[in-house]
Amino acid sequence: IRISAYNWQSNSVVETTHRTIWDGLVKMCTSYIKSWYEYTPYIFWANCVTTQKSTGMTLYYVVYSVEPLHRFNITEATFLVSSITHHLSDAELLIYNKVLAAPYASIHEFEKKNINQIHDYDFGTGELVLVLNKKINPNVKCKYKPQYFGCMVVVKHLQSGAYTLAEVNGTVSCLKFTVSQLIPYYP
Repeated sequence: IRISAYNWQSNSVVETTHRTIWDGLVKMCTSYIKSWYEYTPYIFWANCVTTQKSTGMTLYYVVYSVEPLHRFNITEATFLVSSITHHLSDAELLIYNKVLAAPYASIHEFEKKNINQIHDYDFGTGELVLVLNKKINPNVKCKYKPQYFGCMVVVKHLQSGAYTLAEVNGTVSCLKFTVSQLIPYYP
């Protein structure tokens, strides 16, 4: 008989919830487990931004009611707006029309050039898809990181064109995904 302060029956409930954190630390510290403290903040952050099965939301969303946005996901848009106080001259109107027409010409040229690479997917309910990992910058030599994560199941196609997805185990994500983020998964 061994007497110990450790009670495995009562502690197993607590340890089960931290199993994913422990597994992540072991994977990150592949050959040198003593460096676990260096990777701990990253593992806890990953745990906070992973969809929880019980709530269908990330822990970050539960606490702050907003999904985390990173600096590299935010783009600024500027628009050419004429001043309300004065009328534009003919020359200014011509410049304005050329500026407005230039993006559309660029779009048509791009579509002609990349006709074989542009796909218009219409995913049905229950189809398996992979989701683009937007946090990977392809110019930073991240060849070893997966560009897509998943496999996820399409739950619903919304009227706005976005998709509601769930993980294969049934956890429904609260996020909405656009068609440009999805590709079909062929098992």
